[in-house]
Amino acid sequence: MKFKRLFVASLTALMLLLSSCSGSQLEEPLSQEYETIIGEFLSLGGIAVDKTITHLFEDDDGNIYYAYSDRYDLDDELSIRVEVAGLVMEYESLDKPAFNVTRITDAPEETLEDKDITMVNYTDTELGFSMTYPDNWTFESFRDSVQLTAPLAELKEDEEPIEADVIIIASLSAELRTSSEDEMADRATDVRTQVATIYPDLSELEDQVTMIGLDQQFALRYKTDNGDISYFIPQGSGLLELSFYHPSEDSSVDNSNVFSEIVSTFRLLPTGDSGEFIDDVEEEIQVEEVEKEESTSEATGEQEVVSGFREFESNPFKFKMSYPGSWYYSGGNQGYDFSTDPIEDDTTPLIRMDINASENPGVVRTSTEVQITVEVGGQFYTLNGPSKYENVMQKMANSIQPVTTEEV
Repeated sequence: MKFKRLFVASLTALMLLLSSCSGSQLEEPLSQEYETIIGEFLSLGGIAVDKTITHLFEDDDGNIYYAYSDRYDLDDELSIRVEVAGLVMEYESLDKPAFNVTRITDAPEETLEDKDITMVNYTDTELGFSMTYPDNWTFESFRDSVQLTAPLAELKEDEEPIEADVIIIASLSAELRTSSEDEMADRATDVRTQVATIYPDLSELEDQVTMIGLDQQFALRYKTDNGDISYFIPQGSGLLELSFYHPSEDSSVDNSNVFSEIVSTFRLLPTGDSGEFIDDVEEEIQVEEVEKEESTSEATGEQEVVSGFREFESNPFKFKMSYPGSWYYSGGNQGYDFSTDPIEDDTTPLIRMDINASENPGVVRTSTEVQITVEVGGQFYTLNGPSKYENVMQKMANSIQPVTTEEV
């Protein structure tokens, strides 16, 4: 049962609540607690109870309560999944607890329970990529694509079936003329032109240049109003599409967080001399293991524990740097975001790094924020974040090194 308990000790308040209800007044309760519960209101169905009681309430675990309210017409709430709050009382004369409902709001979205879910490592040497995905998703392989279909929550009685969320990875024919040697803006224009030809509807949406996956691969990102998300990743002269589709408007289960996890593990496979993709799934990203350290902010005195750093290289901006190994990062808008959670549109990054946004090296502190700017190889890097991450940001800034075209 999803609820919060707050014991209400005042018998006087209880009597006022009971007396405000129409009908007769119940005797003094044996116990009383304020609770927030998720479930549905049901009709009494001819059950004879005290006149105070007008309805039944069934929570998500199947527990039944007698219910009434002096604030709401509970007939308007029948068979609708809601979150309710109020006083739950045990009476000697009643075989079920009585629920005096004082607040009704929309129920939060349901999430599927994680029951022994493991991540499957998948490598496709035909399409040229690797990733991981939850083993409770259905996997299907086709000629030029693979599809993952989300599990659905168990339907309740009289509930209409919904369409499951789907993730598709597909090889698309295209005529790209740019590569990683070209400027990011030129690559984006090239990919944008090809996407508009393949999916004309997407040309009406605003796209976003981003870096995805274990190797921070260049991609163009589109997001529709209903929550569909598509990444288009250059692969030679063609494109690889990595898309999440949320087809059911009525679905209370949103798997966009699962999609974010899959995107974070995505990797393009290299090609051999014969032009075939090589399975390098065993190859790991270079990780610089460091001893666990505690960083203390001078401004706040708070401590932030960082357990290790790993290194990545930025192809567009020709530099490499270290960042906390358990964090995620994403590129876009002339810089990078860093966070402990997968980074999507609604994610607020913990640390933001902008490139060539300021030409004044040094440290600027406020009561809660720190800004660190360094110049390395003719480029300026500015990191912004909470004061408690100052030592982390300083370590990141100190690790920045320029990378030559040959190295990239």
